[in-house]
This record gives sequence, structure tokens and C-alpha cells, in this order.
Amino acid sequence: MALYQDDTYSPLMPAIREELRATIHAAGAPYGYTLTIWASGSITIRSRSDEPTLLGLLFVVGAITGFVTLARVAAGPSRSTVPRPSSPSGDTHVLAFAHLVACGAAIGTAAVVLRVIPGPAGAAVTGMAVTITYVMLCAVQFTLAHTVGGRPQDPPAGVG
Repeated sequence: MALYQDDTYSPLMPAIREELRATIHAAGAPYGYTLTIWASGSITIRSRSDEPTLLGLLFVVGAITGFVTLARVAAGPSRSTVPRPSSPSGDTHVLAFAHLVACGAAIGTAAVVLRVIPGPAGAAVTGMAVTITYVMLCAVQFTLAHTVGGRPQDPPAGVG
């Protein structure tokens, strides 16, 4: 198919493709997280339709708690800020953006938590659990994609 093999039909295609690459890299993890939060939030709220607003709010509080917890882990033991990573060197395999395992595991986590902890407490725990599950599995997925995919490694300290 010409779209993937030949950019000569449009002088703009190389620039469009470069912007698309930047957009895909920037949106990859947030896109999967959005799918995860929508699906697991929907499951949470439908678990007790008599309290949808309360369950929705508690789910959000739990999700924020989970995200802040991961930010603390990312910051490290002696920091109160999360260092901004340098831009990735090398390419990321296309399959790294297929968050099937991370999304599926997070949504499965929601179902399990809601069976074990019903009601408002379950909503808060679910928000936190799905956030931690998705973000951690996404980090593992990208790490594996970069490691297995042959991403150039940073030089050892003091070299370069």
C-alpha cells in the first residue's frame, strides 16, 4: 500500500508523518490510561447505581492517590519533585503502544476489588488500584519494548 511505502505522492507527507510520530509518542500512555479509567470507572459506578455521584468522586480520589503515590516512587527517596526525563533516544516499537495487557489487567483489577470491597470504600480502592496497575504495567511494557527492541542505552556515567 502506497501510504506506508512511498511518500512521493505528497510533499507534506514526511512532515505529517514526523508530527504523527511525535503525537503518538506523547499520547501513547495517556491514551491507554484514559481507556482504563473510563472502563473501570464505569464498572465501579454501575456496581452500585444508588450512589453514582459518591462512587464517582471516591473513584477519582482513589485514582489521584494512586497517581501521586507513583509520582513519589518516581521522584525517589530524597526528592520532592519528579525529574523530567530526557527525550527517548532510539525508536519505540509500534506494539509498545498496544496497551492490551496494562488495560486488561487494570480493568480486571477493578472487577476483583469491587467484589472484595463493595460500596464506597471499594470505589476509592478501585481508583487507586487501577491507576497503579495500569501505570506500572505501562512502564514495564515500554521498558521491555526499549530493551528488546534494541533501544540505544545511555552511556555509563562519566562517558560521553
